[in-house]
Amino acid sequence: MFELDHIVHYTNNPEKAASTLEKLGVYSNPGGRHEQFGTYNILSYFDNLTYIELIGSFDKELVKKSAKEPYTLWNQFDKHHYQDNLERIALRHNDLNAVSKRLKQFNLDVYGPYPYSRKTPDGNEIHWELLYAIDKNSDLTLPFFIDWKRSNSEREAELKEQGSIKPHKLGDLAIQSVGFAVKDAEAAANKWAQFFEFETGENIINDDLNAEGKSLIVENKSFVFYEPKGEGIAQHYLEEQGEGPFLITITGSSEEKTVEINGTLYHFKN
Repeated sequence: MFELDHIVHYTNNPEKAASTLEKLGVYSNPGGRHEQFGTYNILSYFDNLTYIELIGSFDKELVKKSAKEPYTLWNQFDKHHYQDNLERIALRHNDLNAVSKRLKQFNLDVYGPYPYSRKTPDGNEIHWELLYAIDKNSDLTLPFFIDWKRSNSEREAELKEQGSIKPHKLGDLAIQSVGFAVKDAEAAANKWAQFFEFETGENIINDDLNAEGKSLIVENKSFVFYEPKGEGIAQHYLEEQGEGPFLITITGSSEEKTVEINGTLYHFKN
């Protein structure tokens, strides 16, 4: 069973993005540094330990060295010329070897699992494993996969003790969905449903985006693939950033608002 673990938002100024979120009433906290890769992050946690990762680079030369492998986040940052945008999502699973075996059945290129770590501001090291997959027949980048090697309850207790998880002033916030701009919504949704055994959700018409959407159910959240019907917001992101995530919808907000923060749309609703 897959769960949405986190959403990767690359930005050249994570501090500015975090400050904007803080002013809106969204709590964030420094995550730490990936010393060997040249990146660092600031994190905002929501329900079920799902979080938004604001990630930036402190050493672009290190990032470029790390970008040599085609499946990595660092390759993606480099390929997108380090522009601010929503890059990718991570799915949580407690058996990455089983995930690897499943994805290989669909003739996907699979890499890992690989061990990773980062140093927290208090000097501790966090360890996890990642698995990557590439679909050479699609421009839409697949999720990557993470195993924290600990239970959710253990991680939650530790994160609260560290001050990484605190209430949001804007309300009891939960991530409801991630929106993707794609050329063919039905084809994208069908592929991901097959790869990851997601249930198909409702069809969506979003006049604000001028797009039609196909949704997939991921536990208590959804992924919505938006196909533009013409000029509009979805078409803009598709042209500017290519196929990929561009919209995060967050529920439980005391105020309804949509704001663009460093190349990404954040939609807050009650």
